[in-house]
Amino acid sequence: MDNDELMREAEHMTATSQNPEQMADVVYSENGQRVIANNLLTEKALRRVLAIAKGEADQPDAEESAIEETAAEDEAAAAEPTESDAE
Repeated sequence: MDNDELMREAEHMTATSQNPEQMADVVYSENGQRVIANNLLTEKALRRVLAIAKGEADQPDAEESAIEETAAEDEAAAAEPTESDAE
């Protein structure tokens, strides 16, 4: 998943929101970007699982390897203590 994909989703969410300014504040924040990345990753994983279940899946490619790396990085980042945890 690349930054362009994240930005396209954030723009879409902002454009379709009833309150675009407030939505922009949320989706362009660090946490908002993390949520969007996780949602996109989940969607890709579900599409892959469905393709495997239907027997339509090809061998993993570079994009899927990148998805796995991103998931591992997200898990590592989520496990790190934050400033609020230290207080």
